[in-house]
Order: sequence, then C-alpha cells, then structure tokens
Amino acid sequence: MTASMFGCSQCGATVKAKGLCAKHYRKAWHEANRAEQVAKMAAYYAGNKDKWAYAPAATEVERKKRNRKTRLWRAANLQLAREHQRRYRFLNPGLIAAAAARDRLENPAKFKARAQDYYSRNLEAERLRSRHKAARRRGAEGTYTKRDVDLLYHQQSGRCGFCLVDLFQKFHIDHVIPLALGGTNWPGNLQLLCPRCNLKKGAKPPSMFRKPQPAP
Repeated sequence: MTASMFGCSQCGATVKAKGLCAKHYRKAWHEANRAEQVAKMAAYYAGNKDKWAYAPAATEVERKKRNRKTRLWRAANLQLAREHQRRYRFLNPGLIAAAAARDRLENPAKFKARAQDYYSRNLEAERLRSRHKAARRRGAEGTYTKRDVDLLYHQQSGRCGFCLVDLFQKFHIDHVIPLALGGTNWPGNLQLLCPRCNLKKGAKPPSMFRKPQPAP
C-alpha cells in the first residue's frame, strides 16, 4: 500500500486527488500551469487598468491605515519587498524620474531642507566633490581624499605653506602649479594656505609667489 491510500503523500491530510490534499494539489497544479496563469493574469490586468489603478486615500484616516498595513507587510517580508522595489525601479525608470521631478516642484521646501541637512552633515565631502568637479572641468588629472588633506596638514605642522601662520583648521587647499596653468589635482601638487595668502596667490605660478625668506 502507498502512503496516498491513507493520506496526502506530502502531509498526511485527507486526499483530494492524485494522492494529494487540497492544499498540495492546488500548489502542484499552479506550478504545472504557471506560464498559462501568468499570461491570463497579464491579459486581465491589461484589460482592466482603470479598476486596478492606484487611487489616493480619500481621508487621512484611510491614508494612515494604508501606511500602517504597508509597514507591517514590509517588516514581515523585507527581502521580498526589496526585490519588488528593485524590479519596479528597473522596469519603470521614466515613471520614477517623472514622480521625483513632480515632487520637487510641489515640495521645494522639503528638498531644500533635506539638501541643507545633508550638506551640513557631509561638509568636507561636499567641498572635496565640488573641487574635484572644478578640476575635471579644467581637464586636470588626479584626485585626492580627506586623508590626503589631513596628512598634508600634519606635514605642514598646521601652518600656512606661505606665511607660516597657524591655520587652526581654517585653510584653503591650493594647487602649487595652478590648474589654469596645467597643474594636476594629485596630492603632490597641493599645499594648505591661509585664506589671505591663497586669495593673494590666485593663479600665479610658484616663480611669482615665493615663500618669504628669513631675515639674515
């Protein structure tokens, strides 16, 4: 005698058909007819877009109810939710870009506050990014990091590379050979100057802006 004569071959429950209970029979049927079912569902949704289109919540209570339901489902199905999100972004880049542009137009204050908050928390990184962007516009090769700047500050003993005044972490990152004259953006072409000396130097080459010589 086989197990199916006594119960479902998968779980031992009452047999419905082909040696399986109702639950496992439905699962096996759907797996065997998956392509056909997907095609039917796609055709149905395509013909009833208005019925299944997203509709905003009519009331604030309904909106909160929907959000809570979504949060609970996402918490219980985090990996699946991330896969759905990645797939949606991959298949709908135009819709996402349009929604983001519309949101920026409708909520400029929100985006301005978000940008200011990010900039205040990443001040040094944003300054470096801005300087790298300016160097690329001039066609200069090379790049540097905050670690390179910190090392240079230590090598200069925290003093201006020209007038030797203490910088107290308030300095300008200067290119020894200016980018405008073909200088690179590598760390070896950098020096730290106080704001006064950097503004005075401008785009002058090293031969026109020499360090002051000590008195004899």
